[in-house]
Amino acid sequence: MLGFMQKLTQNKLTGGFLLGIVILSMAVWGIEDIFSGSIGSNIIKAGERGVTEQQLDRKFENYLSNVRREQEGVVLTRQEAVERGILDQIYNIERSRLTSLGYARQLGADASPAALTDEVRSIGAFNDPLTGKFDAVTYRAALGRNRISVDEFEADTRDRLTLDYVREGIEAATVAPNDLARLQAIFDGEVRFGSWLPIRNDALPPPAEPTDEELRAFYEQRSDAFQVPERRRLSLLSLSPSNFLDQAEIKEEDILAFYEATKTTRLSTPEQRTYLEAIFPTEDAALAAFGVLAGGGELEADPTTVQTIRTSTAEDVGNEAFRTAMFARGAGVGNVVGPYENNGRWVIGRLNEILPGTPKTLEESREEIANALAADQAEIAFFTALNDFDDLIGQGLTLAEIGDAFGTPLMSFDPVDARGITENGTVVSQLVSAREALAAAFTIPAGTTTERFDSEASITLISNDEIIPQSTPPFEDVLEQVKNGYETVRKSDALRIALESVKTNIDSGLGTLEAQAERFSSAVETTTGLRRTAFDRALPPSVINAVFELGEGETSIVQGRSPDEMILVRLDSIDRPASGELDSLAPVSASRIASQLRNDILFAFEQELTDVVKVTTDDNAFNAYRARIVEAQ
Repeated sequence: MLGFMQKLTQNKLTGGFLLGIVILSMAVWGIEDIFSGSIGSNIIKAGERGVTEQQLDRKFENYLSNVRREQEGVVLTRQEAVERGILDQIYNIERSRLTSLGYARQLGADASPAALTDEVRSIGAFNDPLTGKFDAVTYRAALGRNRISVDEFEADTRDRLTLDYVREGIEAATVAPNDLARLQAIFDGEVRFGSWLPIRNDALPPPAEPTDEELRAFYEQRSDAFQVPERRRLSLLSLSPSNFLDQAEIKEEDILAFYEATKTTRLSTPEQRTYLEAIFPTEDAALAAFGVLAGGGELEADPTTVQTIRTSTAEDVGNEAFRTAMFARGAGVGNVVGPYENNGRWVIGRLNEILPGTPKTLEESREEIANALAADQAEIAFFTALNDFDDLIGQGLTLAEIGDAFGTPLMSFDPVDARGITENGTVVSQLVSAREALAAAFTIPAGTTTERFDSEASITLISNDEIIPQSTPPFEDVLEQVKNGYETVRKSDALRIALESVKTNIDSGLGTLEAQAERFSSAVETTTGLRRTAFDRALPPSVINAVFELGEGETSIVQGRSPDEMILVRLDSIDRPASGELDSLAPVSASRIASQLRNDILFAFEQELTDVVKVTTDDNAFNAYRARIVEAQ
């Protein structure tokens, strides 16, 4: 557990809140001798520490937000996450985490306040962009943007440090024995050489034209492959602010007032700044020059220093820290910034002049302002209309009637499968983009409507107008598909039989790979020397795997680089490292063994804790919480 947790907390700012979110459930732990008392409002309790339903829900929601942010286009619902066991994983990890922290408390291995202070001050996100040093205001602002309180962050950081102490203590003395390392080096250091012969379907004679009887038999044996999935005829109603744009009333005085309030920021040309940029070979030299400039002095010419006067926009500055400081809203002429590291050198700068951008005229801005005002009015009208929308749903009106009330057309589609694809293969983008609503539409009876699904900019409902059950079409209707499938299977069988024949000849010594290659208009290829720790990744993975699984002189048939290709692989020889080479190879192998040993020791440590540790959990409360999530969908 401790090893897993360490990997999950590399991001210091968010690591603690993501602990255990993406790994498998761990064993049930707890501490009997130091934990007592009722569980109270906690779902999990260990001594004075506990996890409430609200805290667990926040961790669950943090995970979902992370998935949506990091995997663009992925919409993971709470229900789907529960069904995939993610909530259970979070629950089990929280239980394990509290137990390990309790054990660390017994050992006196809690992180100290001083350690917490050092850790917080080491996080670059909390540094002032101008000074590059830790700043309490920046610290609180950064946590606020991530919706994390200071108390929560500091408690979680101390927990992470504490778990690291325990893990590091267990791992510190893990050293691979030299004899074991040399044995592993023999395994890691051997070099394997192989040959392989790819054969494609098109190298074989074309199969004979199938008879009607053969096709019918194939159809009956594999009727499941020709089934048409259930499809549903759906109608979709979507309401968004754009539906209310035609209701916007834009007055001239509103446009003028908006322009006057924003004209200084509505620029046709961006602001530029003129500044001195000085680049130094060392940080000490840059700091000394910073002091000269900050004191109102000028830098002397120096062959080790590059001094340049530049005029540019913010977008033209590559170094992010330098750009942020030099173009800060409150920066004034004479401000000195830096030093900042940039490709091994150090940069400081002094702001010499601010060149404002040119504002757009009223006429140049009129259309843009009118559109912005209309969008604002439409958004207000949209959110105001939601109550009316819900009232109409509650009155039992059809989607068409609700659409008419808002002047929004109801969109109806040809029957689609659960992926939003019609029988002829057309993807219905309107349904696919409303993925959650589409999934819900395949769970409701015909003649009913899904609940309302909300996104940031729209609401969606889908009605299930008709269900077309799954069916197997008559033989005559899928004759071409049957022919294609039959031909594919026959070619695959013929290719497999051909390769088995080649293998038999090679294994019995009746032929050579080169002769068989000529027979099938192919060519024998050879591998470079392959090690388990270093091999040519351009080779087909199936060939690499076979080379490391075979004995010398043995052959194997594997899948090729495409479905219509198969490969015969032969392991030609193995070069094993000489005794003198093992001394140089053993250190590398030792690190691999040590890593595995650490994992084994950590696992054994976790198992031992189960005999002395117990945590109090309210599984009934957790199961009720999980059920509410599912029922809410």
